[in-house]
Amino acid sequence: MARPMSKASPARPTSTRPSSTPEFVADFFVTLALDIAWSHGEAERLGHQLFLLYSAATTEAKNLEAIWPIERARDIALDLCEAARDGKRLSVTQAAS
Repeated sequence: MARPMSKASPARPTSTRPSSTPEFVADFFVTLALDIAWSHGEAERLGHQLFLLYSAATTEAKNLEAIWPIERARDIALDLCEAARDGKRLSVTQAAS
């Protein structure tokens, strides 16, 4: 017989993907974007943009042994999220300028 879950620990959705896969991480960013995007399609678009920023920034930070790629990606991500919250569509290129 299954033990009932305590009220202190609510059920969380589980994924069949291992948490270290790029697909899992991309899904994580899409899930975050669902909180601010005005549609599911926009959330997917924003989530994938955020994932690519994260992926590129962490790779370049490791390669260059510098933190500036992460700092710049954070600034771009904030611009993208602010635009999405305002119902605007902004590309990574527009956010970077």
